Amino acid sequence: MKLGKNNARKYIKLRNSILSVPFLISAFLIVFAATGLKPTLASLAKYYTKESIDPIKPLSEFDVSDLPSFKQGWEFRKDQILEAVNTDKFILTYLDRKDPYKKPAYANLFVTYYSDPKDRAPHSPDVCYRQGGAVVKQLKTITIDTSNLHGGKPSKIPAYLVVFDMPEGGQQLVIFTYCVEGIFQCKRWAVRWQIGKPGNRYTYFSKIEVAAAFEGDQEFRESINLCKTLLKEALYKLVSEYFPSPETIKRR
Repeated sequence: MKLGKNNARKYIKLRNSILSVPFLISAFLIVFAATGLKPTLASLAKYYTKESIDPIKPLSEFDVSDLPSFKQGWEFRKDQILEAVNTDKFILTYLDRKDPYKKPAYANLFVTYYSDPKDRAPHSPDVCYRQGGAVVKQLKTITIDTSNLHGGKPSKIPAYLVVFDMPEGGQQLVIFTYCVEGIFQCKRWAVRWQIGKPGNRYTYFSKIEVAAAFEGDQEFRESINLCKTLLKEALYKLVSEYFPSPETIKRR
């Protein structure tokens, strides 16, 4: 069958357009998207999805009486029943002074550890205390000197300082921070960002919290010093003996 001149021109034009480089590239991309893109994305998602990792040692072995500033003059009580924190990896130790006339009379150390890549750091004292009826009187960011973590080299980490009016009366000071994949953050959104950030093979985060009751301005200052000391010494022991090292969690 012969084609007319106009039809022949149209056929040649169509054939040339089909065999053109842009058309072939477009066709390849469409075929690739239909057959190869989904498996490729699934493979990438699997590769970059972080995995869980346990502490080096069980947190239940952590002994506050081993901390340098708390070997004398204190008594310790551990709490082993904490269902609300949604983890079985935690430390909750109450410290009571042996001398009842020395203030602040007590403090506590509360550490929780999580390693679910889907977790989004739901717990923080400024929220949890209020759910229990406490009233936030002060909330501010501070820095904690952690030179002891780096062989004496100058080092500071961010933390939150919160002051509460407690429902049963009295006031309580809380200082807390997060360690997420070896990096210290005090804001929950920063913890979530680090967990979701590609790079490391494993993920974990821990909330480290210290608290002390106080009355009056003088005792308030003493409570801050006590909490900072307890936090610094606990962090040194946690980082050096319990938390996975940055080298361990890296993707290789």
